Amino acid sequence: MRTTIYFLLLFITNIAFSQSKFVLTDQEYQKLHDKSRLLINSNVDSSFVYANKIEKSNNPLHKAFAYGIKSYLYQLKGDSIKSKQLYKQAFTYLNKIPQSVEKTKHHSYLLAYGGLAESVRGNLSDALLKYEEGKKIAISTNDFLQVIKFSNNFASLYGDAGNYKLAIKEARISDKIIDKYQFEISKEKYENNKSNVNICLGNFYESLHHLNLDKKSLDSSKYFYAKAISFSEKLVSNRISAKCGLGNIYCLKNNYPEAIKTYLSLFVDLKENNQKLENAQIYYNTGISYYNMKNYDEASVYFAKSDSIYQINKFNISQYLDSNYYQAKIYEIKNDPAKALLHAKIYLDNFELNEIKKSNKKNEINSILGKKDIEREMIKIREKYRKQALLESFFKWGGIAVIFTLIIVLLINLRNKKVNDGKFKNLLLEFESITNKQELNKDDYSNGVSSDIEKSKKSGLFNLDEEKEKELLQKLSKQIDKKEFLKEGFTLLYVANKIKTNTTYLSYVVNKEFEKSFSDYANELKINYAINEMINNPTYRKYSTQAIAESVGFKNAISFTKSFNKRAGVTPAQFIKRIDH
Repeated sequence: MRTTIYFLLLFITNIAFSQSKFVLTDQEYQKLHDKSRLLINSNVDSSFVYANKIEKSNNPLHKAFAYGIKSYLYQLKGDSIKSKQLYKQAFTYLNKIPQSVEKTKHHSYLLAYGGLAESVRGNLSDALLKYEEGKKIAISTNDFLQVIKFSNNFASLYGDAGNYKLAIKEARISDKIIDKYQFEISKEKYENNKSNVNICLGNFYESLHHLNLDKKSLDSSKYFYAKAISFSEKLVSNRISAKCGLGNIYCLKNNYPEAIKTYLSLFVDLKENNQKLENAQIYYNTGISYYNMKNYDEASVYFAKSDSIYQINKFNISQYLDSNYYQAKIYEIKNDPAKALLHAKIYLDNFELNEIKKSNKKNEINSILGKKDIEREMIKIREKYRKQALLESFFKWGGIAVIFTLIIVLLINLRNKKVNDGKFKNLLLEFESITNKQELNKDDYSNGVSSDIEKSKKSGLFNLDEEKEKELLQKLSKQIDKKEFLKEGFTLLYVANKIKTNTTYLSYVVNKEFEKSFSDYANELKINYAINEMINNPTYRKYSTQAIAESVGFKNAISFTKSFNKRAGVTPAQFIKRIDH
């Protein structure tokens, strides 16, 4: 027995010891190393996963790299304190290692991540110093891949500083180095580097155009964006950036149909990559293209989609402002004072907040002056339509009141003055005898509809194309034509199964089309049917409230009366009494 316990303890100790001494082979480390670096700009969370695996290694060199790359990843997430702590830890582990070529290479890696983090913080001069030191070290170890990365970093840094010609020069140097060593690196690394450098060149030439420094810059930008796309077959994030840039060039060239075609081709990639910020940007760009084509209906649709993403995620307030500016202009053109006033108000309410956030930016004064011109334009629209919108609102509600009065008069005129009291009593007795009817709980699926819709908007999961939405609405319409809604079991799940879709899609389409949850929509169909029968069918008016409730699929008279009163303003009994008298 003692021998068994001894071996058991020895087994447990060995397991604990082996777990505390987690060892990565050189091949395993390099694989994780490459994956974490490859995903660093396209998928921060995935890069974190691989870096965390490396961090578990008992090799100080591995730990130094893990802390170095994580210092940059935390900075990308806005955590400067954690970023700086990890950067110090990275060098603590690096200094424990005896001098070697690998130690020198990792020193250049850490300098690269330190420079990137400083660049994100806006400390461009500190980033530049780290890049210069890191590039010298990379050259000394003949690490050409790292030299390429530093050249790209220099180019991006020069671009951030507004020196686009120098940025282009550095990017072209990087491109030549990539081609020189094409056959010494894997195809994946080659295409990744070519994609990155061509996107940079496309951006820099596009920026040159905005500064009016090069008349041919748009053609050059278009060329490099197209090249980037060709190298981004397996790089979804890069493909999105390059296509977005290409669409922008078509806009700048006033080729709006081609711009729209390019933007629309992006939505599949965006859905796959779940990039909300890029989704909002493409919706906005598409709206601008339609606006310039004077297709204001389509423009307003895409501006509204862009706004809906902003309202959930609250990023890029400048784009949100511009979107509402264009929408105010659209509704001014369409002579819709209420909506023009609404969007002008949104613009003006958010303008001041945006300008506060834009402090310490280049050309701040000119930017604010330009925005002030737009602000004055929005104020003009607001003042122009404020009184008109109030007046239209008054006539609108007055008209509704008149229509409601006419409906009541019509109901009274339709009453049947010769109701057979005897027959009426018999019918009441007949329908009052119908009790204990088995009922299905429709509410089990409807209670969560509203919350499901809100959750779907926040996560950005829905991106149904218009054809799919129309197909679902047509199938739903057929169910309505068959009066399926009169059944007790007319629930979200029942209809979804009938039209061969899922409850989430169906609730989304109904909410979008009718601006109400599925249960509210189903109740409205039932109440409308009951009102129509009460008006036009004398026999129906003789039914009990319970019988009428059951005839349109309600569980009981109480829930029916509550929904009816909400729709008609009176109880079913009061409604019938008004018709008959």
